[in-house]
Amino acid sequence: LPASGSALRAAADRGFTVAIVSNQSPVGRGLLAVDEAVALHRLVLDGLAAEGVRVAGSFLCPHAPAHDCFCRKPRPGMVAAAVTAFGLDPARTFYVGDAVEDVRAAVRGGVRPILVRTGRGAAHEPVVRADPETSAAAVVDDVRAAVDLAWSLLERAGSAGGRGALCA
Repeated sequence: LPASGSALRAAADRGFTVAIVSNQSPVGRGLLAVDEAVALHRLVLDGLAAEGVRVAGSFLCPHAPAHDCFCRKPRPGMVAAAVTAFGLDPARTFYVGDAVEDVRAAVRGGVRPILVRTGRGAAHEPVVRADPETSAAAVVDDVRAAVDLAWSLLERAGSAGGRGALCA
């Protein structure tokens, strides 16, 4: 998404741990081999690195929706894995995503959801706002606004250390 790299770089510069969690159902549907999905994911990570973004790690779910696995968003498996892997405090961890599944994964994983209107977010916003499980999620225009919101919420709370950003 436009300007996401610079926004994630700003997040890392502010002390956030940046991790990527991503559903990759084409693997589970037989449309893409695991190594191809990993190679595409590596291109994304390399592109972010070229923009100066320090990504602590990434998590991929290769399953199709019909597999009903614990890692596939909206289930919280990848969120829990990232929180555990990086020793994040869920109360100070934000999950930034552009779909209702991202918001549900955040809520179910015990971290703070932020929906961005970029990507699919604008189309998903009405569903997020209407669903009692997700209606309390913050909604902002883009990743930069999400980073700024997360930072301001932590600053207002006087939180230090243990910051995390989970990005879909």
